[in-house]
Amino acid sequence: MDIQQLLDQAVCVTTTHLQIDQHAWPLERLDRFVIVAAGKAAVPMGLGMFTSLRRSLPGTKSIEGIIVGPKTTGDLPSDMRYFNGGHPLPNKTSLAAAHAALQLLGTVDERTLVLFLISGGASAMLESPLDEAFSMEEIAKFYETLVHSGLSITEMNILRKHFSAVKGGRLSQKGSVASQFSILINDVPGEAPEMVGSGPSLPDTSTIADCEAILSRGSLLRSLHPRVLRHFDSLRKQPEKDLDTGRANHDHAPHLTLLSNTVALQTLKGLAVAGGYYAEIDASCDDWESSQAAAHLVGKLRTLRKSHSKVCLISGGELSVPISGSFGAGGRNHHFVLQTALLLKRLDFPAVVLSAGSDGIDGNTPSAGAMADNFTCKRLVAIGTDPQRLVASFDSYTGLAALNDVLLTGPTGNNIRDIRILASV
Repeated sequence: MDIQQLLDQAVCVTTTHLQIDQHAWPLERLDRFVIVAAGKAAVPMGLGMFTSLRRSLPGTKSIEGIIVGPKTTGDLPSDMRYFNGGHPLPNKTSLAAAHAALQLLGTVDERTLVLFLISGGASAMLESPLDEAFSMEEIAKFYETLVHSGLSITEMNILRKHFSAVKGGRLSQKGSVASQFSILINDVPGEAPEMVGSGPSLPDTSTIADCEAILSRGSLLRSLHPRVLRHFDSLRKQPEKDLDTGRANHDHAPHLTLLSNTVALQTLKGLAVAGGYYAEIDASCDDWESSQAAAHLVGKLRTLRKSHSKVCLISGGELSVPISGSFGAGGRNHHFVLQTALLLKRLDFPAVVLSAGSDGIDGNTPSAGAMADNFTCKRLVAIGTDPQRLVASFDSYTGLAALNDVLLTGPTGNNIRDIRILASV
């Protein structure tokens, strides 16, 4: 789905007003437009918004901003500063980007409209800790621990919100004197807008009590750096009113979800039906451990196959893969595909599975995901590789790449979570 086209449909500029969705601003009251785009889709979103505004607004109106996203080789307007933020771990550029965004928002006034364009990945790409004493290494280690913890994305983002000076609405607070609007590409479970990119521009409804409940799990307590635990403990001792990240000042926080995983799944279902499949969407395993999701979806495929000869089962969202010890190459999609392949080999009908990240990157690999069928495990054994061992060592990519069964799309400039398809004919 083309982001520029979606933005052009959402943004309407007349001679008197700028309108986005159901919200409108009189142009006579605005002199300046500030864009803050962050996340895996930041480049097409930021460039698309700049293009839409520059094409339609009078030349007397100022348009500027910041784009924090993946590496890009394309040219960006000189009025848009670009930062290549780190992902899945923050880097020094992530901190520099957060500092620049806070500084820019500190210059806005009541005749400014700030447009926040947030997509998945913004949590790591735009970061500045509440406690400035944290080193870059400690910040990155905190994120790495969360990524490998098996926590859901919602749980991780709750902790990130209470760690950060730009998440949970704190970024938007810096420019609260201006009019504001957020446009989201949603990549979180339940499509909760305040969780996208850890909600830098939207009010936070999570509390330090939520953090305590998440941190109470023994394995996480043992894994986190003592300084991080002391930070959360210090928050617990502060009055709740001092922890409020802007609910009182941002009761009205208008936003628009431009694209989501649900839209993608419905589109895929339409394509499958057009191709003659009986198609069904099952997103119930969102946030499950990958092994549970594999068993559930293969079981569902087996049930559907009893009534239909040509079946397409579509699932979305993200799965968790708790990692213990060392790990090889792969991401949650590779891991899920190989776990599913171990189940597909037992079926008495032909079946194939595909799982991929919509951003084009899965884990620590250059691929978006992979595919497998009933014979994948047999093919791995034939080249001297044990599929069970690959799963146990979190090294699924290595085996699937050896079979040329990985999906190489390159970065897509988008992020609406993962897509899983199981099909049978």
